Amino acid sequence: MISQEERREQVRDCARAIAPYAGQLFRPPYGHQDLASWLDVDQMGYRVVAWKIAAGDWEQKDGPAMADAVMAKLQPGAIVLLHDGLFDAPDSRFFCRDSTVSAVELLLARLAGRWRFVTIPEIASLWRTTVQAMGLP
Repeated sequence: MISQEERREQVRDCARAIAPYAGQLFRPPYGHQDLASWLDVDQMGYRVVAWKIAAGDWEQKDGPAMADAVMAKLQPGAIVLLHDGLFDAPDSRFFCRDSTVSAVELLLARLAGRWRFVTIPEIASLWRTTVQAMGLP
């Protein structure tokens, strides 16, 4: 467990590292979050984002197996968790991202013309538009 100040400093460090590409979105590491961590990032102006489908790219899977696993669970609006790097894999063979890249290439090919890929801010905008059209608060 880390202190509030350490947690906030990690968020600020990350924001500096990925600027100018970053928005005010925060994915909790490993998806773990408690009230204190949620309040910290909320007070810092971040929106917490999680995922619906984990491709399991930290496990020993090849690209086709990962793509099949994602396809089996895919649904409109689903956020798919894939990593471009790993911080703490079980051993060094998991640091290679070739299988993940292969899975993404396969998914893009299988879904081309049938699905539209959007960013998290686009999903949020579509959700707000839908809620407003339904007359909900």
